[in-house]
Amino acid sequence: MNLPSDGFTERLRSYVRRRVATSSDADDVVQTALLRLLESEAVSSDSSAQAWLLAAARNAIADHHRARARSGEPLTEPEAVPGTEPDEASDITECLAPVLAALAEDDRALLRRVDVEGDSQAELARELGLSVSGLKSRVQRARERLRKAVIARCEFERDRSGRPVGPATCRPRAAEDPCACDREPAGDRDCG
Repeated sequence: MNLPSDGFTERLRSYVRRRVATSSDADDVVQTALLRLLESEAVSSDSSAQAWLLAAARNAIADHHRARARSGEPLTEPEAVPGTEPDEASDITECLAPVLAALAEDDRALLRRVDVEGDSQAELARELGLSVSGLKSRVQRARERLRKAVIARCEFERDRSGRPVGPATCRPRAAEDPCACDREPAGDRDCG
């Protein structure tokens, strides 16, 4: 088994750093997770090593916080780290951008208006001359196409409710994978 790439290890460290109080604590937790990976015989491939390592890091973070609580040390909030976001959404956004760019323009525009800008589906349906149920169907189909594209292109750990957690890895687009770049004239678009 190979250790995960330096890029993944750095993203893992960033993930851990947002959940512990200091940079040295983050280093300790990542080292603990890497040591557990090396000691484990259950991991066979690089992608399962990344998923396993993320789970081991989450467990090591919990162990770290339990040990601090037992020792009587006051529990503190993690210090702000320049260049990191306070939520986990940023972990998948790097992978999401090329996936969104690869969607058809109609799907992108619809999802932007409804999910990003928060436009009312009823008002948007009137604007586009569609029935409300027709627009809702289009939105659901666009979301489903986005979901399938994310699953096909991005590797990430999921929580119990199926939401992405932790670092995401974006696989390169296969040459035969249809993309908006292939359907439209060359321009500003970059599909990754």
